[in-house]
Amino acid sequence: MIGNVIVTRERIILILVFLVSIVVVVYSFNSGIQYVHGYGLKSNIVSKSNEFLSNTSNSIRPGFNDSKGYQTPTTNASNFVSPKFSNQTNIFGIEKLYPTIDNGEEWYMNMSDPLHDPQFDPKVELTHNDEDLSWHVDDSKVRMNVYTSSGYNESKMITYDQKELAKKGYMHSPNDWKNVEMTGFVKYEEGNDDQNFAWYVRGGKHTDSEDCEGSAYKGQLFYEGDSRFAKQQWFVSYAFTDEKEQVTYPLKDRWVGFKFVVYNLPPLKNGTVFVKMENWINENGDGITWKKIDERIDRGNWGERGEHCDGKPAQIITWGGPIATFRWDNADSVDIKCFSVREIKPPTPIIGRNLRV
Repeated sequence: MIGNVIVTRERIILILVFLVSIVVVVYSFNSGIQYVHGYGLKSNIVSKSNEFLSNTSNSIRPGFNDSKGYQTPTTNASNFVSPKFSNQTNIFGIEKLYPTIDNGEEWYMNMSDPLHDPQFDPKVELTHNDEDLSWHVDDSKVRMNVYTSSGYNESKMITYDQKELAKKGYMHSPNDWKNVEMTGFVKYEEGNDDQNFAWYVRGGKHTDSEDCEGSAYKGQLFYEGDSRFAKQQWFVSYAFTDEKEQVTYPLKDRWVGFKFVVYNLPPLKNGTVFVKMENWINENGDGITWKKIDERIDRGNWGERGEHCDGKPAQIITWGGPIATFRWDNADSVDIKCFSVREIKPPTPIIGRNLRV
């Protein structure tokens, strides 16, 4: 009996060692293992509030796989890591995905008089919609710039060397926009459906005169309902992700909220810092019901022209910039409201397998 017990124990130990070995082998083949960033899978992201300026919302939450043929996104958003909302809202009553960092920069659109805001440079004519609290834009080329409280002074741009910017952490001032949550509500009425709304940050002015000032990460929401990210290594040199198709219905004639979130991840053991990007949409215009539609981690293998600005070929844009921009092209008629930019506290990472995005 004693001998049989010993043999059984030995077999159990061997089985356990074998199982552990399988796990180790499987993980060793996955070169992407670093972190999963966020708070948990399939978290509940729906709550209710009456604070948001919803009197102009005229959309309904779309379904997928319906008779119109709009399918669930090719990358299942439920597999993305989502924050557990704290039910905190901004001054417009819009849900915050991530908390504002202590003493961090915050900017909110002056809905009563946006043209007399020293931090806001819309560069286009804005017409007030008398029937509600929104504003109307007819221009087909829009670049609405938002400065930090430090403003913009070209003399403060000491270097555009991207390796130096990565060490320094900012381009203009220590309070440059870096880890941010950009939010805007738009109603697209007319234009070229092949174009998109693009919220972007981590650079300054985008001009030919100082092309290396024009770095940025961009979250893009197409008028036809697709999603994509762009990395602008300098002005003008782009790298794009593949489009996530039909993540929502076409945007025409309905209010939607669009959030672009970007933040640095904790350094790896070798000091490398990756950057996480997320696109979110509020399909029913209530300011509360947000859904993540796309995400991407820049691990330093995206883009190939960073050497133009003395960086690595695929230099990761880890530094902040003085300007955050709300952009769109070829949309001849758009209503807007409740734009905001906030410097956020990034989510705490948990160890695990990276999402393949």
